[in-house]
Amino acid sequence: MPAARGAAPGSRRPAFRIRPARPADLDHLLRIERRCHPAPWSAAALAAELGAPRGRLWMAETLRGRAAGFVAFHWTGDVVYVADLAVDPAFRRRGIGAALLGLVLRWARRRGAVEAVLEVREAAPEARAFYDAQGFTAAGRRPDLYGRGHHGLTLVRRLRGGPGTR
Repeated sequence: MPAARGAAPGSRRPAFRIRPARPADLDHLLRIERRCHPAPWSAAALAAELGAPRGRLWMAETLRGRAAGFVAFHWTGDVVYVADLAVDPAFRRRGIGAALLGLVLRWARRRGAVEAVLEVREAAPEARAFYDAQGFTAAGRRPDLYGRGHHGLTLVRRLRGGPGTR
């Protein structure tokens, strides 16, 4: 499904495209992961996403081919789980995160998903504000999810019917 394009703010011209990640992209994705998360995934964990039987790893890149962000997600039955979403700090606030997440949600909805779930650090106000703006709501707290004293929040968004549907 990918091959989506996004426009730069105030422009109709695409500034980036989204496509399935390939093994050759892993070094770039790992660099983004390390720039975005205090406890980044390992190279092996990212590589495993490429071959996950019920998962996908998509990346956003500039039209010149520079990696700008990525999303890893899995699905089981009628739930899609967003495992990781990262946008290089140099490319933030350009709609890339929203485009990646939006593509996942549309893809999942077409396959019958009724709910999207993800986890975010409780102490990450920018990430929480981003997911709030995307229609996610807190469904629970996970103490020490990211290590001792570093709690997580489980966020949920309904994809079909009921409150929280967009």
